[in-house]
Amino acid sequence: SSSATTLPISSTVSELWHAERDSGTTRALLLAVRNEVCTLLAQRAAAGDVAADFAALADAVPRDAACYVLYREAGARWVLVSYIPDSA
Repeated sequence: SSSATTLPISSTVSELWHAERDSGTTRALLLAVRNEVCTLLAQRAAAGDVAADFAALADAVPRDAACYVLYREAGARWVLVSYIPDSA
């Protein structure tokens, strides 16, 4: 037997995801869980190639707090990255 927990997302994240999911200019959505709701920390536009934009995320990720990154690789292909620093 297994159980799953659903994490609610904010309306802002939901609206951005639906607007950008299949096309758009967003390269990454940085998300955090606040009061048990997935909320938006930052939205990053595509500025260069996929690898350069990913490397540039290092400046946007919080140093001492966990977060998720929804990252657009190419077209409609997205990757979910979880970042959990030792201090979290």
